[in-house]
Amino acid sequence: MRLVTRPTTVSLLILISAACASGTSPPSKSDGGAYSGGSGGGAGSVASGGQGGNAGNANGGSSGGNSHTGGANAGGMGTGGSNAGGAGSGSGCTGQGVLFCDNFDKAAANSEPAAPFWVPQPAWQNDRNKIVSTQSHSPPHSVTVTAASYGSHLIAAMGFPPVDNSFFVRVFMRLEKSTKDMGGHVDFIEGAESETDAGEELRLGASHGIVDVNLIPGNKGSGGGEKTQFSNGDVDIPRDTGGVVLEAGRWYCIEAHFDGKNHQFHLWIDDKEQATMNVSDWKQGRTGWSPAYKFLKIGGQNFSGQMGRAWYDDVAVGSKRIGCS
Repeated sequence: MRLVTRPTTVSLLILISAACASGTSPPSKSDGGAYSGGSGGGAGSVASGGQGGNAGNANGGSSGGNSHTGGANAGGMGTGGSNAGGAGSGSGCTGQGVLFCDNFDKAAANSEPAAPFWVPQPAWQNDRNKIVSTQSHSPPHSVTVTAASYGSHLIAAMGFPPVDNSFFVRVFMRLEKSTKDMGGHVDFIEGAESETDAGEELRLGASHGIVDVNLIPGNKGSGGGEKTQFSNGDVDIPRDTGGVVLEAGRWYCIEAHFDGKNHQFHLWIDDKEQATMNVSDWKQGRTGWSPAYKFLKIGGQNFSGQMGRAWYDDVAVGSKRIGCS
């Protein structure tokens, strides 16, 4: 099956906020869906102190040294021991630059993703992540995430913050709903400054029925304010034509380069570069806009839309392009 492009109808997204008490519920964060420049919410708690990349190879490889202390998560990317995090088995889980990879096959079905690759899921995420055998890209397991209310994410436990503030992430993703049926703004993958929604975030997701990337609150660098670039190439408000629609019920290979060093973003779907999603200056001359990528979050989050359920498999993080095979 192929990617689908279709006309979309422009409709103003309704701004929503998900309020929380620190450590117990989602932090408050206004989301303008790139249409009114939502402001950042209250500060959230950040995971404390990290041990360096000593998780070792998922298939029994040697463990690395302590390469990062006092950081948000375990393991400085590309620093420390001989195998920082290591690569597991599964599609595209080996190769130069791969820092860790999880196919979820070593964990028990119905368990939550955990060490060495993931931090324990925060208690305030009411929608829980589960490892399942009902769907998989590389059998037998995948992880399912649900955005029935606020949403849920897997949060990487190694490799962050990355060297040069830049990293590649590759996932195989299957959606319960087509992006055109999600009804508003949702996200799938975030590079963020905080485990919660406090601070700057760059969020790969969808709105207006098509794939997009959203920077919020957009307080860094020149200019200012929330920005969105759509997969039809438009910024802020998309035209009624074009854009990438992800269909329900099939596996996609999604790879993104969060390039904070050069303040760029690049996206590949099924190994094909999406040139309309190449972000440099948001087509408005913005400079210095990248978040400090202290956290990688993979899953689903509702803003003005309803993502429903998604499945992820063969998740890999690296310092170079990983690819789909």
